[in-house]
Amino acid sequence: MTSADAAEGLAGRTSWVREVRAREDSLRGTFLAPVRALWDHALHTQLTDVHLFDEELDMHSYTRWALGTALALSAGCTPKDKAVTTTTDQGTSSSPSGEMAAQRDHSMIRVVNAVPSGPKITLLADERTIFDNVAGSEVTPYKEMGDNAVKFSVRRSDQPSAAGEAVNREVMGDGQRYTAVVLPNERGSMTSLRVLHDELTPAAGKARIRVIHAATGTGELDVVLTGRKDELFSGINFGNEAGYKDIDPASGTLEIRRENEQLMLASVKGMKLEAGTAYTVVIVGGPKAPLKAITFEDHLIPGSGDVTLKP
Repeated sequence: MTSADAAEGLAGRTSWVREVRAREDSLRGTFLAPVRALWDHALHTQLTDVHLFDEELDMHSYTRWALGTALALSAGCTPKDKAVTTTTDQGTSSSPSGEMAAQRDHSMIRVVNAVPSGPKITLLADERTIFDNVAGSEVTPYKEMGDNAVKFSVRRSDQPSAAGEAVNREVMGDGQRYTAVVLPNERGSMTSLRVLHDELTPAAGKARIRVIHAATGTGELDVVLTGRKDELFSGINFGNEAGYKDIDPASGTLEIRRENEQLMLASVKGMKLEAGTAYTVVIVGGPKAPLKAITFEDHLIPGSGDVTLKP
């Protein structure tokens, strides 16, 4: 392809973008303004590193993506959570309310390294280090981020010159919280990255819990809390999150079982689920390592006191 052909192709795409914008205006008016900023940025970088601009992308596909992106970026119109105290095996940390973070045009993110036997990892955002030396089974505190469209990747911390792997592109909403989970493969090394949206506010008088399946070679899993008639979650696939569930405050042993079997693969004893608190359980290990659970809790702090996190 000659430089003239390339210039003609870029001009054609630019014309196509203008046509799409006209269609946007007829559908949503100015609602998609934040998306246009992302689109303009991609054009400015000559469409070199954004999967959205494949030759096969049609107007319908773009419109669907644009609407989804706009909804994510418009999260500032939705209620934000309160300031949060997080308790993990590494200790206790605090993070600001969603409203305060949104006023700074920031979202918040943390990392769970769900590869217990793997090396320490570094999380990159557009090649910039966000978290470094995150050990296996570690859960980091939240950190604020100012970017909305982010290309996350992971690398070994002992290989600082290596390119990031497990690339994941995300759109971050101001005032919203996210957890990046580094997942293993069957050899116990990191293979992929999931970025999950944290919704930490349970219904009044309820506790909230979710389970993330990061245990290789174990098939689908069920989760049971002793004393409850029904399963908390059933049929969780590897690499997936069983979405948040609000339940009455309770205590007991959390049992991890293979789907539709009574054999317990792992347990969390003395689990106490309190109202106003969100609990996350990450199941790790297997196939040759025993299963265990990484647990952490996010407690909503009454009032709207602010905590500033270092971006």
